[in-house]
Order: sequence, then structure tokens, then C-alpha cells
Amino acid sequence: MKRRIALFALLVAAVTTMTACGDEVNPNKYVTLGEYKGIAVSVAPKDEVTQEEIDNYIQSAVEGQTTYADVTGRAIQTGDTVNIDYVGKKDGVEFEGGSSTDGGYDLEIGSGSFIEGFEEGLIGANIGDTLDLNLTFPEDYSSVDLAGAEVVFTVSVNSIKEAVIPELSDELVPTLAAECTTVDEYKVYVKNLLEEQVQTSFDQTVQSTAFQNVFAASTVSEPPQDMIDYYVEQTMLNADTYAGYYGLEREAFITEQLQMTMEDFEAQAQEMAIEASKQELVVRAIAKKEKLTVKSDEINTFATENMTMYGYESAEAMIEEIGESEIEYYLLNTKVLEFLAENAVVTEEEQPDATTVSEAVGAVEEATQETADTAETTEETTETVAE
Repeated sequence: MKRRIALFALLVAAVTTMTACGDEVNPNKYVTLGEYKGIAVSVAPKDEVTQEEIDNYIQSAVEGQTTYADVTGRAIQTGDTVNIDYVGKKDGVEFEGGSSTDGGYDLEIGSGSFIEGFEEGLIGANIGDTLDLNLTFPEDYSSVDLAGAEVVFTVSVNSIKEAVIPELSDELVPTLAAECTTVDEYKVYVKNLLEEQVQTSFDQTVQSTAFQNVFAASTVSEPPQDMIDYYVEQTMLNADTYAGYYGLEREAFITEQLQMTMEDFEAQAQEMAIEASKQELVVRAIAKKEKLTVKSDEINTFATENMTMYGYESAEAMIEEIGESEIEYYLLNTKVLEFLAENAVVTEEEQPDATTVSEAVGAVEEATQETADTAETTEETTETVAE
């Protein structure tokens, strides 16, 4: 259930990331604004960055500089990366996708990448050894033919490498942060970086809460149908994108991964498109009343600063493909949210439902990772079968 909700939320959230109905509408025809300046906003207290979080960040960054050295003269240990050739057989017959003999396969021992017993069975083996691993696939394995099956993997060890994790030093620091030259500078840099992230998260929570309060206090009539249709179309296009990660068509993705009927999905997409349209109208109504606008040079600056992150070679290409109106609305929406937060009366206090937002974010992150994992799995058939 959590996975289905997260995936559907991911699709709908993507609709409003950088999207707006292209047609000009007069928001005053649809919106009667409530109070939007000086409104009370209650949020959970801003998190404090702990020394443990700083240490964990630094340790992760240092481990990111890990190199691997060839090992000779000893057997395989947990943590080693071994290059192996292997052939998997069931009832004496090689099964599809269960072998890797062309150039070898790199496997980290202890990673849990392969089925239980595979990695453990290699501990103690030496370079040049060939051994048979008698293993059993899990009962709930994805392949019906292999679920619960007893198999034999014949494995040859080609090489062994061990991880070499560097020490945090003045020499290493510039590879972690170009603006730092000493360990002490780097520790201050990390502390400031994490504090900036916490502040950004807090500011976004204030902005979101402020808008929710303003939206709830406003009256919005039925949006124009072409605006609703536009958001529905975007949701369907997003569904197609995520379906592609699974190698599925839209309907198969919705029924198999979201476990919804097409009728239910379309009905929910319609409801959320209406909600997104109303929110856009409120944003535009506030912007119109406060004379908040986005100039062409702001669009160009945004595209220039973000083209690499969005995967474009130039600002012009980004604007052309995403659309100037979409970027304009994204920036306008940002200005409106910042305006509401700046003019709100913010109170920090414990929230009874404070975990709701973090759980929702975690669910979306989990769905994103599941999607990425599935895409990767599709490309790596051999690894999939061995896992």
C-alpha cells in the first residue's frame, strides 16, 4: 500500500514541479482571496545540526574517495571485491541469466547482491580456485522457475581487490571541497553546508504551510476546463515516463505497479488536476494583486544556472524544450511562496503530525529508488538472476 501511494504521489507531484497551463487566464474571475499577509503559521522547530551528522557526512565523503588495491597472498575476506566467472545450473542444466563468463563479474563480498550463501561461500577461496556452491533460491524469488529451486553455481576466482579508504587529511580535503585547504576548514564547511540544508528545508516548510493556510482561506470556483485538461495530460505523460522505467505501457504500469484500474487512476488524476488548477489560480491571484512578475532575464538566468542539472547543453535548449511559460510559472510560484513566508507570523512549536511530511518524503524517495533500481535491473539481467 505504501509503495502504491508513493508512486501515485510521485506522478502527481511531478505535474506541478515546473508546469503551468499555457493559456492566459484572469485569476480574478475564479478566485476570492482570503487573508494572505500576516497570517499565522505554526511549524515544527527547526532542526539542529548535530556533531554526529557532521561526522557521518565527512565519513561518507571520505569513503567516496575509496580506491581498490590488488590482493595477492591471501584468501577472500568480507569487504573484498572479487572478479569471478560463474555458471549456474538447475538439475544439471544451465539456466538463463545465471552465468557470467565474458570478462568476469565484480562482486563485493558482504554486499548482499547475490542470493544467500553465494558471497559467504567465496570467503576463504584464493585466486585461481574453482568451487561449486550448492544453493537454494528464496521461495519468494521473482522467477517462478527458480523460486525455491536448488541450484549449483560453479565459480572461478579471477582476482581479489581490497578497499583502501583514505585518512582525512589536509592533502585529501581539496578533493572533497575545492574551496577548503585544511581539515579544520573542511569541518566548518560541512557544518555550514548542513545548516544551510536545514534552513532551506525549514523555509520550504514555512512557505508550504503558509500557502496551504492561504489556499484554505480562499474561495476558488471551477477552473477553466482547458487548464484542468492540461494538468491531466501532464499526469498521463508522467505515467508514461515512469512506465518506461519498468519497460511497460501506461495501462500495464498503472494496473501492475500502482495496482489501480485505469478508471480509478483517471478519476484521481482528474481530481488532482482540478486541485492543481485551483492552486495555480490562487498563486496567480496573489501575484497579480502584489504585482509580482517574472522578467525574461530571470528566465534566462534560471536556465543558465540549472541547464546542467536538467541535462541540457545550453540555456536556450532548456527553455525551448521545457517551455518559457512553464519556467515563468515555476519562478512566479517561488516568488509568491517567498512573499507569503516573509509576511507570515511564524511560530515554532511541536506539531502533533510532525512526522507526516517526513514520512511522505521518505515514501517518495523510496519510490524513486525503487524505480531507479528497476531500471537498472532491467539492464543487468545476469545480476538480476543471481540476486
